[in-house]
Amino acid sequence: MTLRERFLKFVRIEPSSDCWVWTGCLSVPGKYPKIKIKGRMHYAHRISYELHGKIIPQGLQIDHLCRNRGCVNPDHLEAVTALENTRRSRRWWVRGTLQTKAFFCGRGHEWTEENTYTRTRKGLLVRDCRQCMKIWKAAYRRRKGIPERKAA
Repeated sequence: MTLRERFLKFVRIEPSSDCWVWTGCLSVPGKYPKIKIKGRMHYAHRISYELHGKIIPQGLQIDHLCRNRGCVNPDHLEAVTALENTRRSRRWWVRGTLQTKAFFCGRGHEWTEENTYTRTRKGLLVRDCRQCMKIWKAAYRRRKGIPERKAA
């Protein structure tokens, strides 16, 4: 199986946004898509960019123009400097807390009021995706052999 075929196994096209949502492994800290090639982990968005004939010059980063970190659509990616990538970021600081205006979680679920769970952790405001939490909890129950809850 070629790298391109293996890569495409982990891509789900989101019709509403044209994003290619990565369904494979995600890096924990930044929730960026990752893929293993010859025993080493690589960022999937960088691999996608290069698989589609684009070159990433030395020292440049890949910016997600769609603001969806889980997207690997090469048309939504651009090689930019670290400074430009930070400038384009939708993050800002409020009372010492990093806030973000991103439209999607790391797995591509939209941040909506119904889909967002907000909590405070160590004095910082944290938000979680309810759909991702459901997926995580279901996987946890399967691993531990706990039967699924019945809907009331």
